[in-house]
Amino acid sequence: MSKKQTLVCVVKHLKLKNRGLRESMAEAMGTFILVVFITGSSMQLVLSRQTTPLQAYIGGSIGVMLAFYMCGGVSGGCFNPAVSLAVCLTGRRPWTMFPWHVVGQMLGAFVAATVVYSVYTDALDRYDGGNRVLLGVNGTAGIFTSFPQEYLSTSQAFGDSALATGLLIVCALSVVDKRNMNAPAWFYPICIGLTVLAIVCGFGLNAGATINPAKDLAPRLFILIAGWGKEAFSFRGYNWFWIPVVAPLVGTVLATFIYWLFIEHHWPEEESVGVTSDTKELRFAEKCEPSAIELTSVTPEVGIINSSFVTEK
Repeated sequence: MSKKQTLVCVVKHLKLKNRGLRESMAEAMGTFILVVFITGSSMQLVLSRQTTPLQAYIGGSIGVMLAFYMCGGVSGGCFNPAVSLAVCLTGRRPWTMFPWHVVGQMLGAFVAATVVYSVYTDALDRYDGGNRVLLGVNGTAGIFTSFPQEYLSTSQAFGDSALATGLLIVCALSVVDKRNMNAPAWFYPICIGLTVLAIVCGFGLNAGATINPAKDLAPRLFILIAGWGKEAFSFRGYNWFWIPVVAPLVGTVLATFIYWLFIEHHWPEEESVGVTSDTKELRFAEKCEPSAIELTSVTPEVGIINSSFVTEK
């Protein structure tokens, strides 16, 4: 076998056939892009001692758009365990994909935090003298993960995170719902990115708008081993780190139910997804000529169309 044939054979075997692995890798790549932009923007904000976070907000929101374009066609563009939970709850992805998504998202976020830290190590040393501290004048842990304002109580922190995530989920579901405004797929990333920008502008004060458990937990694990120490988790007597992980999932469940209750459940049957022009002609024929009932053999194809819209973007 020649070298060229060997190379072709190797490349061919590198192609993944397992759907779970494909989606996990796509989510890892999308989350990496997202967290690199968010963390890089935060790094610029903190290390340059700027006081206006708008630059970081815009950079992070553009990161959301680019991450969506990166992996949307493969995994649905979740790059957030809360969003993955929502698409599973609504049937757009099978539940077997949920753990694959979370693993990929955690891996992508951890690697992104590592890469940004590696690029900015010299700048961090200049900023804090090589002494890594969580908070205070020279605190830098907030670049990578979230910490609340001193005044913020546990209950209000939980509500803040659940509400912010719920807004993201409700808006995202409305955008991808084909029976709603029927936005084109290429427009999804722009809508979601602007939604995230609105959320961080409106709910960033208390704790930075904690709407992504993977983006919060994976970098927190990184700073635990990168010099900031166990206080990354023991902060407030271990009564903070779990909130940005649990609250977004609770907010997702509530938001998914609310969208279903107020919007999705009430679409008229004739406007449901998967009703094609052929199906409409068939229904018209059945009304005009009852004897044409044999044409209903086409009906199972409508079910396939419905299923494809539900399970895939």
